[in-house]
Amino acid sequence: MSDLTALELAKAFGYLYEKEVHYLKELANMLDMNPTIINIGAGSGTSSLTFLESRTDAKIITVDKQKEGSPLGSLEGEMNAINQSKYAGTTRLTHIHGDSKLVHHEEYHYDMVFVDGDHSFEGCTGDIKAWIKHLLDNANTGRVSIMAFHDYEAAVWPDVYKAVEKEMMKYKRIKTVDTVTAFRIK
Repeated sequence: MSDLTALELAKAFGYLYEKEVHYLKELANMLDMNPTIINIGAGSGTSSLTFLESRTDAKIITVDKQKEGSPLGSLEGEMNAINQSKYAGTTRLTHIHGDSKLVHHEEYHYDMVFVDGDHSFEGCTGDIKAWIKHLLDNANTGRVSIMAFHDYEAAVWPDVYKAVEKEMMKYKRIKTVDTVTAFRIK
């Protein structure tokens, strides 16, 4: 077993920048005890590894349509990265193979949703609409609820910006770091 870290993975693949890794850790640490974090889009595993490193009490659920073999990342690629880290064999990470807009999970509450999947306007909007209701339910219990997005204001993904601007402006923006922006729900 190796001790691969999220920062090393970020430097190797470049899907997340170093400042973004630190910001995701900051967001995870804002959450209440025993949080459940939904990670939409496996990528190279950087975001899941970031969340695992951030909180020893967090449960992470990654949802991705790509099970294996995609150059943009897959559940298999994420698991390969996790298995090279000190979190190999962790029970705190669950994979769901499917469309993030359509999957359902038995969890009662979700504390944070990190959207980094379908970068089209329709895809990003669909993820917001599918998951915001869970965060609103969670916020109604008094728990901190956050929705964060990757590739916001990234020139190559203009639809992410458009979807976030259309759907999220009624919520309180926490801040934007590089291409990650986050909102406090309620």
